[in-house]
Amino acid sequence: MSVAISIRLPEFTAKRLDELAKTSHLSKTDLIIQGLEVILASQLDRKITYLTDRQFDDVLNYLNDPTAKDVSNRLSKTMQTSYPWESNNE
Repeated sequence: MSVAISIRLPEFTAKRLDELAKTSHLSKTDLIIQGLEVILASQLDRKITYLTDRQFDDVLNYLNDPTAKDVSNRLSKTMQTSYPWESNNE
């Protein structure tokens, strides 16, 4: 679903939009939507997330050790296991 809106542009901006639409083979609507999407995305990147002290510590702990303890233990065991072809069955 789309919603129709109307905007007033300064004459210079309207001429630049017309030229860009012609050279890019995009509609003025598409160009305006692309421009708005860039602005909206940059605003999302500027959002601040507030964490409690515990949540912050949990994030730091995960960043310092992203694998669960049981996974770390299994990985350590796997890394210490020699390859079958390296066993001394002579």
